[in-house]
Amino acid sequence: MDYKKYVREKEYMSGVERDKCRVKQTAEVFTPTLLVQEILDKLEEQDPTIFSDPTKTFLDNSCGDCQFLSEIIIRKMEKSGCDLLLALSTTYGVDMMVDTVIECKKRLSGPNPSPEILEIVNKNIVCHDALTYDYNFGEEPPPMECTVKVCRDCKIEKSIDEFEKNQVGKNNRVVRRPVCKECRSVKLKINPKQKRKYDLVKPKIGEHFECPICGDSFIRKFKNDVVLDHSHIDGSVRGLVCGNCNTGLGRFKDNVDILKKAIEWLNK
Repeated sequence: MDYKKYVREKEYMSGVERDKCRVKQTAEVFTPTLLVQEILDKLEEQDPTIFSDPTKTFLDNSCGDCQFLSEIIIRKMEKSGCDLLLALSTTYGVDMMVDTVIECKKRLSGPNPSPEILEIVNKNIVCHDALTYDYNFGEEPPPMECTVKVCRDCKIEKSIDEFEKNQVGKNNRVVRRPVCKECRSVKLKINPKQKRKYDLVKPKIGEHFECPICGDSFIRKFKNDVVLDHSHIDGSVRGLVCGNCNTGLGRFKDNVDILKKAIEWLNK
């Protein structure tokens, strides 16, 4: 039996006994399949890529027995050509009724599910009150940020607020600059005229760039993957480099003597 037939042969609101008292208390009335399909059609009209991109995430915080989620899975596989495992990995559901969640998991897993599919479904479909759930789906919460940090230049331990936010790392962890605001303030900024000149030739997101230092050749995807490198002594611009090389130069404090020692060390 194929997945679509397995999912759709289930009768509307079947598998769980629901008396009038339960329905009244929980408002547990599911959306009929035809109406679900009409709603998903309208979503697809608004965004034609919504199901053709298997990496797009879907969440139903009142998933019931997966009337919506099952149809989403079907469209993901049909439109993107992905397999069931990938389609399930970006699909999430929450419901507060235990027996309904059990039915949802059985239905989403399909006929003869593999251990990998069962693992994903058990992680991504959660029995919980949607109003109080933290929506981490078994993932570790982002680590708490430290309250103090030692400046790389002045070597003084300061409040974390004395360091500018630089970017957001893995698990939404905030990454701050290694040098405090006070030390950064004494460093000369990029010469404005030179910056405007390089802004005209700096490749845009989606365009090609080759780093003159490491030779890495790539298509730009992020804001900081190509950086305008400059001297912190006189503010003069050296040129465009990749983000990794710019970070590397900063780690070596833009110091030629330190870089020479590093080369000697590598040649040991």
